Amino acid sequence: MALQRRPTFPSVCWYQEKSWRIRSCAEPSEGSGGFRTEEDEDAFVIHVSGDIDLVNVSQLEDALKSGLKNGRGIIVDLHKVRYVESAGLKLLFAYQIDAVEHGQYMVATEPAANIRRVFEIVRFTEMIPIVASVYDAMELLRTKRS
Repeated sequence: MALQRRPTFPSVCWYQEKSWRIRSCAEPSEGSGGFRTEEDEDAFVIHVSGDIDLVNVSQLEDALKSGLKNGRGIIVDLHKVRYVESAGLKLLFAYQIDAVEHGQYMVATEPAANIRRVFEIVRFTEMIPIVASVYDAMELLRTKRS
């Protein structure tokens, strides 16, 4: 069976009248998660869609590592996530601690209601601020830097 290359997004994407440079992209396949990262002068944004599970948690870890190396704030966009396994929660917790140790901030966008409930149960919402949108996360990071 030959491996198929996943399609990529265009080299520039416009969001809230701001230009974003796309670093790497992946379209999610059915039943798995997809990750797309963007960066600008204030933040490294990881857009996550589908499921975060053992199959793809290493891809999320790679994206989070890139965010830490980037030296800016990290935004994890969760609004298209359908399911999160414990491995994904553990990874997000660990990288929140790493971000704080590196003097960085991690912010997440509002996930689906079922995932938000899990985050509240495990107190994820006490460690990582959750805001309504990527734009709101950018504003929060700007205020933390000043």
